[in-house]
Amino acid sequence: MKQRKAQIVALDLLVAFAVFFLLFALYSSTKTSLYYRVEPASARAQYELNRAAYWLLESPGTPYDWNSTSVVIPGLAQARLVVDEKRLYNLAEMNYSLLKETLGLSGYEFKFELTDANGVIQSASWQGNTTLASFGAVAANAYVVRPMKRVVKYRGQPMTLTLVLSKAVPE
Repeated sequence: MKQRKAQIVALDLLVAFAVFFLLFALYSSTKTSLYYRVEPASARAQYELNRAAYWLLESPGTPYDWNSTSVVIPGLAQARLVVDEKRLYNLAEMNYSLLKETLGLSGYEFKFELTDANGVIQSASWQGNTTLASFGAVAANAYVVRPMKRVVKYRGQPMTLTLVLSKAVPE
């Protein structure tokens, strides 16, 4: 009788280990699958965000005196990391879809915000018109969100420029 009881315990233990390893293998493969799905998308989004930030903050744009109708590549730079108010106004007034297209961000949602040290959103004025330096959106059901903050000079003062790139879950 004792020998039979030991055999049952050994069999139970063997089944428990088999179930454990099966669940562990399933978890590992699912985790790896999710990792490889999100990681390349996140790396690609970071690349696109870096490129857009470079164009905006290191370049005056193309053509040099661009506006919302003549823009090829928008740029804000009066000098490196110095934001020009006229260019900022033109950027804020651009059609959102056109802005994303010219920055090469068509498959993403893009948010732009320029704030002072207290978090107050700045405005841009040109020829008597004023607009806020905050526009765009973050995808509500995003599976990739890449934020970036840069300290820039605007109107002679240090400001924080926040750019956020997001990609919605495919339907």
